[in-house]
This record gives sequence, C-alpha cells and structure tokens, in this order.
Amino acid sequence: ECDAYNDGNYAGLSTESSQVHTTILEALNEVLESVTEFPVDAVPDDSTGQTIQARALRFLERANTRVQSLGWPENTYYSQDKTVTQLAAYDMSSTDPNNTFLLGISSAGKDSHRQLSLVRNSSTGAVEVYDSDTNTTLTGSSSVTVNVILKRRFSMLSPALQALVIRTAAQEMQRRIKGSMQAEQALGQERGLAETGVAKNNSAKKNAILPNSGQ
Repeated sequence: ECDAYNDGNYAGLSTESSQVHTTILEALNEVLESVTEFPVDAVPDDSTGQTIQARALRFLERANTRVQSLGWPENTYYSQDKTVTQLAAYDMSSTDPNNTFLLGISSAGKDSHRQLSLVRNSSTGAVEVYDSDTNTTLTGSSSVTVNVILKRRFSMLSPALQALVIRTAAQEMQRRIKGSMQAEQALGQERGLAETGVAKNNSAKKNAILPNSGQ
C-alpha cells in the first residue's frame, strides 16, 4: 500500500475540499476530454465562438437544458395550482434567486385526466398551455393543476444529475467532432451508468403519470 496515501499526504485527498458539486469549469474540461483536448484554466465568456472550448460549452449548455427538460425529482414541483400567467412568470429568471426557467408541465391532481402541455405563442413567444383533449389553448387567468419542470442552475443540481449532463454532452461532442465508434461505445456506457444513478419521479406515489418516471 502507498504510505503517502495512508499518511494522508496523497495529493488527490490531502487537497480535498468540502465542495462536492462539479463546477462549470470542471464539467467543461470533462467534455473536452471526450475529444482528447487538454483542459483549460477558464470558462469562455460565452458559447458563440468557434474555438474548441466554446464549442464544448455549447454542447454542455444544450445537454443541460435537454436533460433537465426530462423532469427529475430535484427540478419538478408537483401538483401546483397555477394560472398560465403565473407559469409564464417562471421565465422571469432575473427576478428569481434560483435562476429558474420553465421547461415543461404535465397534468396533475384534479386535472390529471387532461392532456396538458406547455406551448409558446408563435407570434409573441408568450407561455401558453395546450389542452389536446379539447383542442384549446389556455392563456392568462386560466387555472390548471400541473407538475412544473424548471431549469435549475447547473451548480444547484445534484452530483448525480450533473454527471448525467456531462456524460450526455461528452458523448454528443465526440460523436460530432471525432465520430469514433469505439469512443461512442465507451461514452454511451458511461452515460447509461450515470443515468442509473439519478433518482427518478415515482408515478405510483403521485398516482399520476409523471415525466421521466422510469415506468
């Protein structure tokens, strides 16, 4: 056995902090690893550039939104009685200390028999709720009971969900940039293992169909 490890002098542990969540920089460097790029010391100012770092950040941002939109216990608020106007207010992230964005809804409670979904007005971009059973669009003061899926800050996600976002971004970047079938297999396996570690919604406990219930 390594004496340095037993003495607590092993660098990987002696510098260990109480921070268990992955930073955006750490996540970015993991994504860059998927295409055999060296790590960077800073996150790009934005993801619009053409550098490999900016491209990696774009993959990470896309994966973050798409994975969260599936709905998980940590970003799903159950059986919320909301008007359409209140749902639209979730998009006002600048006034929300949690920096949340509305990603989707599903029917719940007294409205669980309805097929409700989140849509946006094609002209104004305003949030609306579509009832496919009656082919009607609900707006303004119309009230519904729904499960609300919100986009949380990456830093607020659990380590397990962060890992799934990173693995998803890494697999997609490698697929687009390198296209190695061998790496695709390995990254796909890593992503699958990451997904098994994330808690999923329990539809039996809620007595309703929930997003990403795994059932």
